[in-house]
Amino acid sequence: MQDPTKAMISEAAAAGLYESPWGKHPRIQILTAKQLLNGLRLDYPAPAYSNVTMKKVTRVTSESTAPKQLKLID
Repeated sequence: MQDPTKAMISEAAAAGLYESPWGKHPRIQILTAKQLLNGLRLDYPAPAYSNVTMKKVTRVTSESTAPKQLKLID
């Protein structure tokens, strides 16, 4: 509920930055309750916009490469 001290700010800055495909982000971030209530959010990678962690799968289009479906016996 109080503002961060100079020691807290310098320790957070000393932690450095995290580098992701979406840019650089502070490793340690200090937000007060007032900042959160005013809409300030953490700076973190947002993979929802551009997912570079998953590979695309090729779609099977030819019936010769698709698995055969077995018929049920009556």
